[in-house]
Amino acid sequence: MYTTMQLTTRLLLTALISTCWNNSLLQSQSPVPDRLAIQDVCWSPDGKKLAFSVLYGKADWSDFKPENWQLLVYTLKTKKTQLVASGAVFAAFSPDGHALAYSKYRGEGNWDIEIQDLHTGLAHPLTTDSTTRESGPSWSPDGRHLVFFGGKGEQRELFVINSDGSGLKQISKAAPHKCFNPCWSPNSDRICYYLEKGDHRDQIYLTDSNGSFHQNLSRDTLHNYYPGWAPENRIIHASNDETLRIMQADGSGKVILNGVASFYGRIDPKGKKIAYIQKAGPTQALALCKFPVRGNVEKLFTLQEYKILQAVLESN
Repeated sequence: MYTTMQLTTRLLLTALISTCWNNSLLQSQSPVPDRLAIQDVCWSPDGKKLAFSVLYGKADWSDFKPENWQLLVYTLKTKKTQLVASGAVFAAFSPDGHALAYSKYRGEGNWDIEIQDLHTGLAHPLTTDSTTRESGPSWSPDGRHLVFFGGKGEQRELFVINSDGSGLKQISKAAPHKCFNPCWSPNSDRICYYLEKGDHRDQIYLTDSNGSFHQNLSRDTLHNYYPGWAPENRIIHASNDETLRIMQADGSGKVILNGVASFYGRIDPKGKKIAYIQKAGPTQALALCKFPVRGNVEKLFTLQEYKILQAVLESN
């Protein structure tokens, strides 16, 4: 026979074990929340469309596969989104707006630059070397050339190539450092990019189409990345404090864009709007607001819009 104290203790212990078991069971059965990741965004030359790449999956990235990236084009007037390519990131509109260049996943860690005609939907590879990884293409103002970053193994250098795939040339010698995400000025031969040295203080650099110089523009102790050109020959980029910053092409006139927290942003060709990637918990959204930053923020594409788009794609 149990004493009253022994019985009470036994009941409490049983209840505790039951509670722990149930909590453990609930945790094991609880699904990992989903999330929408957005990699990049760019404007069409007429400012009427946005291209960006998205990835849907679990918030802990346990189901990540590079082939699941989807490259989308959003038309501002109609608010319609179309799928351009799968396994594709870092797109850039051609100067005439008729084509998109982007990085296309080929499997086994291989990425090539691909160009797609937006009228016909036909795509062709610009680079085909299976031993290298190429990404982040950007067009020259006349549409005759593209710049991108890539290389073998861990190498990341800058390359310029003709739009027909000929004339490949390397314009940087950064090793053991790495060059990323070059962006060609829409009205000159200047190219901005960011340089990684492994010290968590990546810097924004400027060069030209021949790589005849490499100038550090940001010159600070921050981690700076994803540069792009803005109207009036300025450069916009992100920093590790989740701020977007803008400066002149010589590195002067640095300004923080207050009111925007983002790791990627682009100003439209007319300098009236800014599109940027907005964080919302484990997921992200493509947002739009006036530039200079003021007024309401419009969320163009969220997790909800993604699910609606996928339902439409699956029904067709």
